[in-house]
Amino acid sequence: MLKVLTPEAAEDPVLVDWLEQEGRAVAAIQHPNVVALQATGREDGRPYIVTEFVEGLSLAETIALHGAMPSELAAFVGAEAARGLAAAHAAGVLHRDLKPANVLLGADGRVKLADFGLASRIAAQGAVGEVRGTPGYLAPEVVRGEPARPAADLFALGAMLAEVLVGRPVFPAATPSHALDAALHHDPIPALRADPRVPSALVDAVQCLLDKAPARRYGTAAEAAHALDASRQRPGVDGTAEASALAAFLADPDAYRAARPAVPVPPHLAVPTPVHRPARKESAERPSAPRVPPRARWSWRSVLVAVGLVVGVLLAAVAIQSGGNRGAPLATGSDQGDSLVVRPADPSEMPAERVPAPEEEPEAVPGREEVTVATPDSLAEATPPAADAQASADEEEEMPEPLPAEPEPIVPPSEPSAAPGRLTVTVRPWATVFVDGRQVGESDLVEVEGLAAGAHRVVLRHPDFPDVEETVTVRAGEAARLGISLWDRVARATLQVQPWAEATLDGQALGAVPPHRTLILTPGSHTLTLAHPSLGTWTTTVRVRAGETPVLKYNLAQLLGGDEDS
Repeated sequence: MLKVLTPEAAEDPVLVDWLEQEGRAVAAIQHPNVVALQATGREDGRPYIVTEFVEGLSLAETIALHGAMPSELAAFVGAEAARGLAAAHAAGVLHRDLKPANVLLGADGRVKLADFGLASRIAAQGAVGEVRGTPGYLAPEVVRGEPARPAADLFALGAMLAEVLVGRPVFPAATPSHALDAALHHDPIPALRADPRVPSALVDAVQCLLDKAPARRYGTAAEAAHALDASRQRPGVDGTAEASALAAFLADPDAYRAARPAVPVPPHLAVPTPVHRPARKESAERPSAPRVPPRARWSWRSVLVAVGLVVGVLLAAVAIQSGGNRGAPLATGSDQGDSLVVRPADPSEMPAERVPAPEEEPEAVPGREEVTVATPDSLAEATPPAADAQASADEEEEMPEPLPAEPEPIVPPSEPSAAPGRLTVTVRPWATVFVDGRQVGESDLVEVEGLAAGAHRVVLRHPDFPDVEETVTVRAGEAARLGISLWDRVARATLQVQPWAEATLDGQALGAVPPHRTLILTPGSHTLTLAHPSLGTWTTTVRVRAGETPVLKYNLAQLLGGDEDS
């Protein structure tokens, strides 16, 4: 593969130095997991390098096309990349820009590191405070301006491997400064550990690579490769088999995934099943034969109050149909007391259960007759009067009368308790979130379930920003949202110093400048001190307002009257 500078770029000494430096770095490394250097030179004053051509895709292209990679293949790619880093470090070279775009996947399953344009020698890493690399893969110590060490490449390996496992960057940000902040404070391991597709041993390896403290990461890239190999070990599987598996995945990802066993989703990640109110449970006890249409026995007082007018109409209808003779009762309820036996036209309005009559019946009222009211259908089914008492007795023996039933009291449904609501809090760049004094999360996206309806106090806390307090009203069964950008409540100043200085802001050391530094400043006044070993010290007051993005430029040689340019 030929890499050559354009005529315009060839006039930039920095770009020329980078390309020549890449050629020297690759030439110093001879390893199967690093692209091989084949030639270097100049053509018409333009430098070029020729490296091994790898037929396939970059890891970044693979993720963009196919999403997250199966865990065993991700571990294989990570281990191969770690072996390439180990070879580079052994040759005294730091990659300093390891990311998916700079890892090539051959169609045959080979994995190779490429693009050493930002590489540096371990023994001479450049000026203290120099930041090289791509935000989102830079180690926290590099972001803080500390010298880059091999451990910084291991952090980049961990960020890249986590991205391969989830299919997206694990330190996402809208701007490079946000990505730098995420490297310092964001922890992607909890989300990765909750993913059922990723074995715990592999998560442990990624966690070690992404430790904020470089001393707690693997001691060497070779150790990282060994841990990643161990996380995917299976009987009878060697590196060649894994390369073949990677080649099969690259050739047909869908077929490869279909051949893998399904991974069950744990309950805490499963999609909740909607809760339905159960249907009214019917009694398991059913009356036996004879089969008699449902009916109920009410006291005459309650009936007269509830359906007095209706009873009058029905009595008149019965009198007309019977020609003045009272038909035999459909069923004999009790020998004492006046009652009205009613068969509703719609049996569904009455309960299926039979409720025994009360032990005490109202006393009979003298002069009242027992009246049976029925619908026309029920009259047709009624037994005609018997010719004599014996016939009536026989009929009663054949048709034993079941116990009368009283209607089940109609109980109005209880007022449902207010359903809990939920709250989604989005914060840029991130914050520790408190709701009503209780810590509920620490991230750029926090979801809170089971909040009672009403007002809730939300506090957002970040070490570099002033606290933010908001009141959010949550409605029953609904989702409330709160979106806050902490950046809108501070000023972001860019500090540029010539030739260079040790910077201190409000008594806190910032380190060497350059490189340019982005300062997060609360609204108001701040004291900035710039110290140079030979030019002296300059102190000034910086006043900012929320939302401002000033550029603070200071030339110490001019301000202090010196001519130092080193």
